[in-house]
Amino acid sequence: MPQKNKKPKKLKCEVCGVVLGGVKSGKKAKTRRVPSRIFAGHLCSKCTAEVVKASARLKQGKMKESELGYAQKKYVKMISK
Repeated sequence: MPQKNKKPKKLKCEVCGVVLGGVKSGKKAKTRRVPSRIFAGHLCSKCTAEVVKASARLKQGKMKESELGYAQKKYVKMISK
């Protein structure tokens, strides 16, 4: 019997686990359009907003890095570079 190809899984937000909309599931082809927003295909819009706000608060000194979650720290460091 020939083996059936499995369907690729839907992409999920790396912080909260919500299924991402507007991004094709599985392997992304270069010709496929993805949202042009920062962290598109990795974070949902809600988590992206939280990361951007947290980055601004860290720069202003209103927040400490220890107050962030592990997954958020990764993205805040990416913005600050």
